[in-house]
Amino acid sequence: MKGLLVLVEMLLKNWLRSRTGVFFSFLFPAMLLLIFGTVFGGEQQVSYTLEVQNLDRQPDGEPTALSKVFIDLLNQSVFNVKEIDPGIDAQEYMTRGAGFQSRGSGFIAVDIKIPTAQPLAS
Repeated sequence: MKGLLVLVEMLLKNWLRSRTGVFFSFLFPAMLLLIFGTVFGGEQQVSYTLEVQNLDRQPDGEPTALSKVFIDLLNQSVFNVKEIDPGIDAQEYMTRGAGFQSRGSGFIAVDIKIPTAQPLAS
């Protein structure tokens, strides 16, 4: 046991004599922590505008409960949801310059269809 303690003591003294060893063990990680913490840290809120056209309607013209919940969940995330009137043609709306193309970042059309539940056969 005494031999192990002597060996650890010698290795520790040798490590402390080496300036590069101390630098890369303590100072370099601290510098990286400060640099990356400054660059990537902070309380920045990220949000994206998402234009949604809800075509899932009941016979009376009101949106269904499931589509309302889905849009509300999107709105609670990082998306700022802007609802588009269901009577407007979405392709024309986007090419007219009111959507993504006016920002020069392209055009993405996403069609999410949620099938209705069918009752299970008994």
